[in-house]
Amino acid sequence: MGQDTGLLQLQKEIGRLEAEDKELQEALDAGRDVHFQVENALNALDSAENWGVVDMMGGGMMTTMMKRDRMNQAKNAMTEIEYLLRKFRAELSDIAGADTVGAANFGKEWSMMDYLMDGFFIDYMVQQEITESLSNMQRLEKEIERVCATIQQRKEENQRKKTELRQEWQTQMEQL
Repeated sequence: MGQDTGLLQLQKEIGRLEAEDKELQEALDAGRDVHFQVENALNALDSAENWGVVDMMGGGMMTTMMKRDRMNQAKNAMTEIEYLLRKFRAELSDIAGADTVGAANFGKEWSMMDYLMDGFFIDYMVQQEITESLSNMQRLEKEIERVCATIQQRKEENQRKKTELRQEWQTQMEQL
């Protein structure tokens, strides 16, 4: 009877680890989705920053339009990031630093002035906003990478534990 209880306990622990592994995979998938979208935002912001430099040097209306287009691409990516972060947070309730995206007001305060009063001061202010958003995205990317690496380590640890428990279960079954 004692060996049956031991086998049952091993089966329960294996089942618990398999359920946990499924949750870890869901969190890892959600983290990877966020990371992909952060990369999109970083690319758009990097391009906007480059166009912004040209714009500050007197690039004109076309340069302003290219910069604003890249800023809009970044804003769209940031909006998607906010959605994906909520999903990621649902999978992992304690992601530190994940709420720094702030797409809601990105670009609003300067967009009309950038077109109407296209000059160095306005271009400089817009450039500061782009640079700050780029910095926030880079911090978010690093945090997501750190969390995903931790999840991956835990998944690997769970896999090792499941293998050990299955071997122990097999050994006990052979002794019956």
